[in-house]
Amino acid sequence: MYVITGATGNTGSVIAERLLAAGEKVRVVGRDPKRLERFTQNAAESSIADATDAGALTNAFAGAKAVYAMIPPNIASPDVRAYEESVGDAVRSAIEKNAIKYAVVLSSVGADKSHGTGPVLGLHGLEKKLEGTPGLNALFLRPGYFMENLLPQAGVIQSLGSMAGPFKDSLPMAMIATRDIGAFAAEALLKLDFAGKSTRELQGSRDVTFAEIAKIVGAAIGQPDLAYMFVPAAQLKPALMQMGMSPNMADLLLEMADALNSGHMKMLEPRSPANTTPTTLKTFVAEVFLPAYRG
Repeated sequence: MYVITGATGNTGSVIAERLLAAGEKVRVVGRDPKRLERFTQNAAESSIADATDAGALTNAFAGAKAVYAMIPPNIASPDVRAYEESVGDAVRSAIEKNAIKYAVVLSSVGADKSHGTGPVLGLHGLEKKLEGTPGLNALFLRPGYFMENLLPQAGVIQSLGSMAGPFKDSLPMAMIATRDIGAFAAEALLKLDFAGKSTRELQGSRDVTFAEIAKIVGAAIGQPDLAYMFVPAAQLKPALMQMGMSPNMADLLLEMADALNSGHMKMLEPRSPANTTPTTLKTFVAEVFLPAYRG
């Protein structure tokens, strides 16, 4: 039995689908039974659990050969760090109580740092909690910046006529499609060929700057002159809050942007075939961003 947390999310859904397609027994974990139906109709078991509920997660993990563990985003939380700590504690408790032997864990670039990384600090904490769990073989995946984080730019382009954000336009970023993270995690769960505690960076197909991203997006939407505008934090925070973020989440996101801009958060491994993933930004824009932009 494989147990997948965050099963309705971008990475968890890909993992669940791939494991089911391989004929494996899968239990999907989430808060909303309706959203889990796509998997239960395909022979998966479901377990209803809030990510912060250690008791419910312990029940969900019962009998698992391996788990996919992650901290589901909670952008409206008034105290994001407290929420992340609570999820991390619940995951560790559920793994320890069930003596789980294998976990693939969604972490992030920058999780090696113990300060100044915004919401990524919660993933540093999750890694540390599970590093101290005896008998657990854990593979911590540290992907780059999600290409899906570009989707809100569809609305920005429509209202401002340009792309805009808190990153320097010349900053090379390792950007990855979440489906590639899901595919890598599913493969790792099927093979279970990792031992002890280890990390694996996932760097996307290549590094891109926001100046390049604007060119790629502009070509796709028929605006070849589309530009990207750097927006200072003080101006950006109200816009982030309008998108549904708590003031605390907006502050943490802007701290993360500063950490990427300064190089405090960066990939540690040289790029290699092992940490490079297939989906290019051009493909993502054509297949995911463009339909979203068109509404």
